[in-house]
This record gives sequence, C-alpha cells and structure tokens, in this order.
Amino acid sequence: MAIAREVGMTEDEKAQLKLLQQAVDSFADEHRGLADQWDAIDRKALGMVTVAGIFIAGILAFVRALSTGAHCAVKVALSFTMLCLTFSVLAALLALLLRSAVESPHGSKLKEMVDDLIAKTGAAEFTRSADFARDHASLWKAANESVRTGNISKAHWLETSQVLLVIGIVAASAATVLEMWGH
Repeated sequence: MAIAREVGMTEDEKAQLKLLQQAVDSFADEHRGLADQWDAIDRKALGMVTVAGIFIAGILAFVRALSTGAHCAVKVALSFTMLCLTFSVLAALLALLLRSAVESPHGSKLKEMVDDLIAKTGAAEFTRSADFARDHASLWKAANESVRTGNISKAHWLETSQVLLVIGIVAASAATVLEMWGH
C-alpha cells in the first residue's frame, strides 16, 4: 500500500518513507507466517486427540479382555497408560483453546488510520505519511507479538501432549509384554 504522494519531498524523505513501507510490509508478512504456524499447531493438536483417543479405545478393549487374575504389574501399567493418554488428550485440547489476540490492522482499523491521515491537513506530506507508516507498523508489531505469545502457549501444550502420548504408548507396550509373559 503506497503511503504517500512523493511530490515535493526530498530524496532523503522518499527513501525514509520507502524504508517505513518496507517495515510495514515485513510485519504483514510475519503475521501471515505466524497465522500459518497457529493453524499448523491446531492441526497437530487435533491429530494428537485422534491418536490418543484410538489408543484409549485399544486400552479399554485390552482391559476388558484381561482375565480377573491379571498380574498387579499389568494393572499398574494399564492404569498409568490410561492416565498418560487422558492427560495427553487434555493437553492437546488446551492447545486448541481459543486465545484472544490483538487484531491485525486490516479493514476498519486501517480505514480509521487512513481517515486520520487525510484529516491532518496542516502537516507536511512527509510528516503525515511517516506518522501513518509508524502507526501502521506499530499495530502490526502488537498483533504479531500477540499471535506469537499464543503460538508459544499452544506449542507448549502440544509438546506436553506428545510427550504424554509417547509415555503412554511405552507403558501400554510394557503392560502387553507383562501380560504375554506373566502367565
């Protein structure tokens, strides 16, 4: 988005405005990347819920098929497995929780800024345009920081879910081996 008419500006002012516009464009590009990251974390968290849910169903079927005289170690391993898998699902769901984020400067916010820019008739073109670009970049920066913070939180819960799933799978494998060789 061009932020100014360059009529009557010095070459230095034109160069400064070009750099400011590059900063605004860079923040917008960064925001797109952060939004993609947000979506990728959500997709992975959904996958974790699915995988853990399948394992939970398998453990429940395994428990039903166990003889009443199953070894205590098998019962402990299966109980531990169910806890890990259940908490894995909960952590994945926490990754999927809606989080508030600062709105990116599109639509009505950008129109409001443009209206404000146009209303500043007394200021020189360069000053008006530079102020507009700085404000625009500042809004992008705030939006990006907000999304980045959300991504960090989401990624933490996703990682926790993954670790618990792996521990649960190992515990389920141990229970299976104990059951196979315990009788």
